[in-house]
Amino acid sequence: MPILFEKHRIAYFDTPKVASTSMKLVLHEIEHGNAMSDARDVEKAVHRAYPTSRISLPADFETCKGYWKLAIVRDPAKRLLSAYSNRILFRKDQYKGRLPRTRAFLLGLPLEPDVNTFFLRLWRYRLQSAPLRHHTDLVSHYLGTDLGRFDAIYPIEDLDRLAADLSARTGRPVTLPRLQTGGPKIGLDALSKPAFDALMAYLAPEYELLRDYYRPPSWPGPRA
Repeated sequence: MPILFEKHRIAYFDTPKVASTSMKLVLHEIEHGNAMSDARDVEKAVHRAYPTSRISLPADFETCKGYWKLAIVRDPAKRLLSAYSNRILFRKDQYKGRLPRTRAFLLGLPLEPDVNTFFLRLWRYRLQSAPLRHHTDLVSHYLGTDLGRFDAIYPIEDLDRLAADLSARTGRPVTLPRLQTGGPKIGLDALSKPAFDALMAYLAPEYELLRDYYRPPSWPGPRA
């Protein structure tokens, strides 16, 4: 469902690992006139205040009639690689709680998967951990299957244009910080051919939905 900001009639449809934290913090500041502050963890605080949830059609678009409806999109493979780096290597979601550990044991999953193991067994890891499932759900779960419903779609590479449009709409300067960067940068060249093929099979409907913005990549071959 969209996150509604009444002051300027903005409806933001969020997708995890697509500038999510940055957008929520910026839109909170636009709405309330001050930055969100939390001495412990402002990034956790903003997601508690503005939780991301799956879309409900057509109810969610009825909810935001008269709002400027926007979303950000990202190359699907880069998004999933970022999810692995941030949620597995950095945040260790697979360890959080007794139930995920038990599920890992029952599903035969290592708790320290390398990138190939993770994508070859992606469906099992999605069953093992709710946060991993949340961050690897397809974009259609958050935006639906008709991007024509939106007033504006911004590729993540075009955030400067988004900031300029928000500035024009709100009458105040807007910049988008880059947050949630924990974890190493991993490219497709880190994947074996079987892992690459498994990832592309999972992402096929996502590349079809985002065909006006991104095309499926070719396997670059193993890292030298």
